[in-house]
Amino acid sequence: MTADSSEEQAVARPVQPISTYRQIGALYRRHAVILLILGVVILTPLALVEVLTRDVGTIDTDEGLLLSLSNLVVVALRSASTLFGEIFYSGAVALLVLHSHESSKLLLRDVYRKLPFGRLVALDFLYTGIVFVGVVLLIVPGLIFMTWFWLSGAIVEVEGRRPIAALRRSRNLVRGSFWPTFAVVIPLTLGTSFLSGLGAHLTVDVLGHSMVGEWLTEAIWDVLVTPLYALGVIVVLVRLSGRRID
Repeated sequence: MTADSSEEQAVARPVQPISTYRQIGALYRRHAVILLILGVVILTPLALVEVLTRDVGTIDTDEGLLLSLSNLVVVALRSASTLFGEIFYSGAVALLVLHSHESSKLLLRDVYRKLPFGRLVALDFLYTGIVFVGVVLLIVPGLIFMTWFWLSGAIVEVEGRRPIAALRRSRNLVRGSFWPTFAVVIPLTLGTSFLSGLGAHLTVDVLGHSMVGEWLTEAIWDVLVTPLYALGVIVVLVRLSGRRID
């Protein structure tokens, strides 16, 4: 029996937004300690990169080619580190949730060895490009593309597919449950972004507007909020693919 045929025989469960959010919350509570530890280790250094490069793009580049090139290097560093962190963290969360019986033995080096970084980076560029084109086409197509292909990164991590196959697989899974999935994807994407931004805005006054204060503010809210998004992707994939969480 092929992998595709076995996937077709798996019994998908409906994506009911309320119960999906409840499961996300339950998984967060169940794995909170490890999720937060992973967040501190993986996301905190990236928050420093975010703070250090926040003003890039506002610098006057008329002073010469050297300054322009330095800005380009910093932007590339920021993009690469953010992408690496998102891939690494989401991969760790996927391994944690789908193999919870091994969670006590989960090591960062194990995550690093198991994740197909090349495929995930290629997929990220494809996904971002597709959604960007959709947004340019009057926003609505962008939201549709975002929903169709939202699971593709997790599919690469969990099922080991190549980028194009992962995009196709994500669309096939979502196609029969588009609106329920949409009701999870968009609020979760916008909600986590809003919570992170609001929390940072309120907390920075307490920790101070110094570089250290802004770094701690950014890191704290990234560590607290990012698990919600990562868990959401895994929960929806599990439901639509007929998988089970240990």
